[in-house]
Amino acid sequence: MILALLSSCTTEPGATSVCLLTTEAEAGVVAIQLEGTPGLLEAELRFPASPTSPLPVVVQVFGGWDDEVSVDAVGLREALALRFALSGPEWAGGERDLRGPVARSAVAAAMAYAHGDTTDAEGCRLAERVPDVDSSALILLGLSNGGNLALATLADATLSIAEPVAVILWETPVGAQLINIEHRNASKLYTKGNCQLDGSGLHCPFADAGQLNEDGNLCFDTDGDGLCSADEAARTPLTDPLTGRLATSAELVAAALALGPRPEGWDTEAEGTAFWADRDALLAAPSVVTRFPDLALMILASETDHVLGGLSDHPHVYALGETLQTAGARWLRLNPGTRWSGQPQENAIGLRLQLDTPEGWLYSELAEEPLAGPIDAAVAELAWRHDSADWVTEW
Repeated sequence: MILALLSSCTTEPGATSVCLLTTEAEAGVVAIQLEGTPGLLEAELRFPASPTSPLPVVVQVFGGWDDEVSVDAVGLREALALRFALSGPEWAGGERDLRGPVARSAVAAAMAYAHGDTTDAEGCRLAERVPDVDSSALILLGLSNGGNLALATLADATLSIAEPVAVILWETPVGAQLINIEHRNASKLYTKGNCQLDGSGLHCPFADAGQLNEDGNLCFDTDGDGLCSADEAARTPLTDPLTGRLATSAELVAAALALGPRPEGWDTEAEGTAFWADRDALLAAPSVVTRFPDLALMILASETDHVLGGLSDHPHVYALGETLQTAGARWLRLNPGTRWSGQPQENAIGLRLQLDTPEGWLYSELAEEPLAGPIDAAVAELAWRHDSADWVTEW
């Protein structure tokens, strides 16, 4: 679709606003810049193929560790999507901080614009751009690692947050080991049901202690050939360019130290713990529930996770659900109900999610494709409940 910015600008009664976006086809994307502190934030509006009125607005936080807006584009059927970069040359001095405070500020700025609280770089509010939008029906969507950033942003007490009515978390890995995929989806390194959840996060001990390769780095013989290939060496951790902290989990550091000196370039357990303190959704979850007690939360998960396909008991799904429920979340659902998903099964609202006894219906891979399917269903259910009298239910 081509989106045209109307050129007429007048204050006469009935005149068209310069801010109004009009469509010349059924769906499309328009680039905008959001005002932030400091600088400008690159963003885009993605219009639905089947617009409804009023139109919910979904702020999408993409996954991985990248900062660019081009990742994880999810087009929605019946909602306006706002997607944005996490850093850039005109935003926060161009600083990239691996989804730390700079990235959280970007999420907060996007939510403020989606809620109608701020203008974009051309002085236009979202409702002036898209008159049919319902900014009160603001939904925050965290895709994969974007779910960690979404909850970390909501928990950040230094930020003024435009409260969403709901948060959708699509297959969000939680816990330092799982976010970093340190188990490599290898059954040899992971013991089903062996993960533990406590106040410091999710911990999944390595079933194989590993070995040191000829370079003195930790290596796991995942294929059982007795050798240590380059692909089997533990990855060098990500480094936060602003603090120098590295993203190794405490468990991986401990496994290396048990075999010999800490590999060169690795952080200590304390440094790794500091890195994850404001980047892991499990650690943010209690503060999110306390700050936004009426927030509705939906976790989307499939039988074969897109990141953690080898871990059949889905510890990230149930640990996140258990943590949110323990914190007192009033409304939580694992995957949408049948009315919206079109699937033959559904989980009850408030179904108890527990790490040690994982239960609940998960999408089959066939049902999950394409990605937009379960997300569309989740948005439809949450928008409907936003308009219903029984939005918040205790359980």
